[in-house]
Amino acid sequence: MLTDRSRRTARPFLRGATAGLALAATLASAQPTVDGFDPNPNGTVTRMTVQPDGKVLVAGFFTQIAAQFRSRFVRLAADGTFDGGFASTGPDNTIIDASLQPDGKIVIGGAFTFLGATARNRVARLNTNGTLDSAFNPNADGDVSAVIVLPNGKIIIGGAFSTVGGLPRSSVARLNADGSVDPGFDAQGNSFTVIRALALQADGRILVAGSLSGFGAGQFYGGLTRVHADGALDGSFTANVASTVWDVVIEGNGDILIGGDFGTVNSQQRRAIARLDASGTLYTDFTPSIPSDRVNSVVVQADGRILLGGSFTQVNGTARAGIARLTHNGSLDTTLDIGANGGIVNDLVEQAGGRVLVGGTFTQLGTQPRSRIGRIQLQEVFANGFD
Repeated sequence: MLTDRSRRTARPFLRGATAGLALAATLASAQPTVDGFDPNPNGTVTRMTVQPDGKVLVAGFFTQIAAQFRSRFVRLAADGTFDGGFASTGPDNTIIDASLQPDGKIVIGGAFTFLGATARNRVARLNTNGTLDSAFNPNADGDVSAVIVLPNGKIIIGGAFSTVGGLPRSSVARLNADGSVDPGFDAQGNSFTVIRALALQADGRILVAGSLSGFGAGQFYGGLTRVHADGALDGSFTANVASTVWDVVIEGNGDILIGGDFGTVNSQQRRAIARLDASGTLYTDFTPSIPSDRVNSVVVQADGRILLGGSFTQVNGTARAGIARLTHNGSLDTTLDIGANGGIVNDLVEQAGGRVLVGGTFTQLGTQPRSRIGRIQLQEVFANGFD
């Protein structure tokens, strides 16, 4: 189960006859519903991160949530109630991404320059109880919008900065576990405007997504490229995405799903959602239904179906307000029809038990009033243990 947005490797999905057997083994497949998860923040939710214990970290522009005054960052119990054991960090500006370390500490990136009374420029680390880790202070000079913790404990950050720790690092950098800049990773020479998402492939190479005009020696990559573990451009990656990529997910077999506001990929028409193989080649047999507007978040379910969240109101001319589900081959899955009305969806995150958290600016989820955050119960249980 995905428990952290920055861990962009999806669970393996089942193909062919095996997939058919798994689907045939479905014990229950009722219509999805909106459950009682209702923290009711008074401002936008930008990002959610689920901890291994089921608790939920929520970032956004709110000042009150779950009937408590908490500014921009909070932890909730799995049922959406307030977790009073998590300290108030008090950021002076938004937290854009949060990534969990194996020891439970939380690396956060955003536009903040203070956490409470302590100066912290755009990236910081919190202890498990929410207090500031005073020994960690990378000091980026611009927004940090993507954070991933590597298996060796090092940290990749991406955003719109030009220096980290006083060293030149244009939009992407790698940190040591203590927060110092790792000199063994240097991606200088790129011309990214802003990095929106990062994903670690199984071989250690890193997918870099966002608003990108080029990288390295004049190559144009649009919204997506790839670097080696040392930060050098991977010239073998052939993707050419015409505009911004907002989310990137690696499927269990190494294929890549991207969501954003692009219109073409590798000179082929693809609106807001596309699948590539591990080399960056566009899958022509994945002809997805067309969202009417941007896709902000992509989640792959265990059976290979694909959840989309964004600012769209239709998919292939069918009304779908901010939330839609596609089959593995890209056609619209009509069994999920719960709209996020009155706003957009910024983030979708899975919880255990076939539940999906939805965060954004909306005021209604399905037929239920839900202010900026809610939860869908997919109610799908598979005999093989997937949900």
